[in-house]
Amino acid sequence: MSNGIIYTASTVASGTTFTSAGSDRDIVQIGGSTNSIGIIHEVRIGMSGEAGDAEAEMLHVEWFRATTLGAGTAGVEEPMVPAGGRSDMAADLVTVFNAAVSSGLTILGADSFNVQAGWLYLPTPETRLVVPIVATEGIVFQVQGPNDDLQIHASIVWEEIGVT
Repeated sequence: MSNGIIYTASTVASGTTFTSAGSDRDIVQIGGSTNSIGIIHEVRIGMSGEAGDAEAEMLHVEWFRATTLGAGTAGVEEPMVPAGGRSDMAADLVTVFNAAVSSGLTILGADSFNVQAGWLYLPTPETRLVVPIVATEGIVFQVQGPNDDLQIHASIVWEEIGVT
């Protein structure tokens, strides 16, 4: 049972080109608020484009708690319940900022996935990540650069508790 308002944000249907420069990139980040905490329920990262060379490529994904967030492309935050109101947190999707070179990062987990299968973060309730009540901090999901250019699609579902 939910105690707050559930929100979702996604990239546009066409996705964003992730060039094969090999550099890591923040794919999803959610910033904190001074009015509420956030609990991350789900993150999805998918890629599309020419399968050819990329069909067997495995990409590394890491998630961090960050004290400094990059400037990304703001996702359109929508409440899952129509009368839910506006989100107090900002979800950025597919950013060009590289969190790996920032200060104040604490790695919380890592995984790998095949580009054709996509990646789903769906934690059990007791292992869900919490976005702090600090406006400048947040949670970042980062993917290593692919060997081939791909289109990235991402979405996040979170719960806000204590929205004023």
